[in-house]
Amino acid sequence: MLRYYLVSGLFVFSTAILLFYIFQKIHYAHEMVEYLCFFIGIMAAFMLATRLIYKRLWNPFFQTLSQIEQFNIKNNEMPQFPQTGIKEFVQLNKALEKLAENNMNAYKIQKEFTENASHEMQTPLAVFQSKLDILIQQPDLTEEHLSIIQSLYDTTSRLSRINKNLLLLAKIDNLQFVETQTINVTEVITESLSFLTEQAAGKNICIESDIIRDSCWIEANRTLTESLVNNLITNAIRHNTANGHIVVAFDGERLTVANTGVNHPLDEKMLFRRFGRMTEKTKGSGLGLAIVQQICLLNKWQIHYDFNQGMHSFRVTLPCTSTY
Repeated sequence: MLRYYLVSGLFVFSTAILLFYIFQKIHYAHEMVEYLCFFIGIMAAFMLATRLIYKRLWNPFFQTLSQIEQFNIKNNEMPQFPQTGIKEFVQLNKALEKLAENNMNAYKIQKEFTENASHEMQTPLAVFQSKLDILIQQPDLTEEHLSIIQSLYDTTSRLSRINKNLLLLAKIDNLQFVETQTINVTEVITESLSFLTEQAAGKNICIESDIIRDSCWIEANRTLTESLVNNLITNAIRHNTANGHIVVAFDGERLTVANTGVNHPLDEKMLFRRFGRMTEKTKGSGLGLAIVQQICLLNKWQIHYDFNQGMHSFRVTLPCTSTY
């Protein structure tokens, strides 16, 4: 019995100590929770204050960044940077203003050059050609004289084409073709084929067409779109073989111009390079495909070259907005 009381007493005493320990830990835990909540509150307040200060401090910078992103040199308007008392941002705004002003002046000079060069360079060439036209009609010319005059006439015509193509490339590079309109691509291709077919027939080259009958519309500059189609077909005529043929196809999304020619694929590194002619036998300016590529880059169209079964193919993907 005594042993029973001793064991029971020891158990009660041990239980009491354990409960006291647990209660003490709970008390400490509550204090730790309070400390932790207080610390989290301080950190949250600190982060909030830091964020507010950060936004207020960097607000002029983000306004400047927004002005730069919206800046368009074609609009001929200087970006309006915000006023700030921060020395570093003041220096940044002044540097950006000077950079934008220099770019606008350079763009204006280039634009004026391309506008003036067209007249200043084309006028003497036109006069020279007209003089040759008069000279070649003289009745007392020998065969040798006629051959020399014809050679000069051909050279002048080629020089005139090179001049026009270089000016066109300059205008494309300077973003001077910003006006766009809704264009019927099917109509543009059909019109180009109507007068280029005669040119091909003069060289015994047959043109086959597979053009969708439905009208396909895109939003683009009409002059550049016509130039793209004309250059692709003219390139196929100029770099063809005797009694060759050309296939012009349009399925409402992809324009493909394929032609016979040299029996090997062309060097794609030189294909779209300016004056990058594949052979000296042709009398082209070497700018046609460069113009085509620049027009595609300007409109974000895709152009792809392929050689298959003796046919050189150029495929341009045009994003049609609607087909009727």
